[in-house]
Amino acid sequence: MRAVDVEQLGDRDVEGSVYDALREIFQSGSVERARRASANLDEDPESLILWIDENLPLEYRDPADLVRGYDRLSRADVYLGRTRRRQAFRFWAYASDLMTAGVAMARHGRWAGGQYRFPMWLAKMSRTRGRRATAQSLCLKIGAAVHASWKRTFVDVLPVFTAMFRSDEAFRRAMAAAFRFEEKELAYLLDADEDSKEVRALEALGPEPAAPKDALSGFEGEDE
Repeated sequence: MRAVDVEQLGDRDVEGSVYDALREIFQSGSVERARRASANLDEDPESLILWIDENLPLEYRDPADLVRGYDRLSRADVYLGRTRRRQAFRFWAYASDLMTAGVAMARHGRWAGGQYRFPMWLAKMSRTRGRRATAQSLCLKIGAAVHASWKRTFVDVLPVFTAMFRSDEAFRRAMAAAFRFEEKELAYLLDADEDSKEVRALEALGPEPAAPKDALSGFEGEDE
């Protein structure tokens, strides 16, 4: 390998894992190492602060260290808020310094060396994102039939439609056949697993050319 190749490799940013970065922030006690760990990380400050917030109490067991650490995080969050409101991304640098170097220097006692956890907020959002997307796809289909926007359908139509879908077998079978709902949409409407026998039975129904007019007439209306 030529000398120039070695030099280029040395200058190249190496993407580290978020777990390695957390260890550097919590355990190194070094401003430079904490900063470098975040600089080599493929996470923006909005995501990184969630990881630090989730795992800070696992590493900082001394109450005074914990107070100082969360003080740095709260100040970092102020700068993140300014970034969002003003679209002034220069504030990211201040936020990043506080949540990395600031948190690193907040520890005066020993670190605990616990096992890190995925942020609960991110996990919850990941689980609910698919459900929200399914609700929107349902509202687009039903809304087209009742001449309403998906947002109005979500607020005014879907709750009643769902209740009828679960309680009225004739309505359920008619709507499933007419709309040809996908497996995940049927599971949403029934509050059941996608591989449940109830969902499978509705999937097996033959298609109808259109949703029964009488069954949907009560839902129709124009958006304001």
